[in-house]
Amino acid sequence: MSDLKDNLLSADVSDLKEKFFSGRSALEEEQVKLLYRELQSVTKNITDNDLFSSDTGLVTELTEILQSVVPGEFASPLMESFDKEIFF
Repeated sequence: MSDLKDNLLSADVSDLKEKFFSGRSALEEEQVKLLYRELQSVTKNITDNDLFSSDTGLVTELTEILQSVVPGEFASPLMESFDKEIFF
């Protein structure tokens, strides 16, 4: 991937992290649905392009996002929203 694409992806992941850290109560229902779609899109991009092996910072960032899912009250609806074809 180019540096520009890497920077955009890194910005997307950082933005997602901030939103998840704010917690579900800080977002409207439509914002929550959009957040789930954004996470799926970013995750699909990372896995499709095998970016975990080339950017270990992504592993850290996504780990922090996923660790914030339960305290932020996102867990059940997030798992229900995931496209199973992407992850299994």
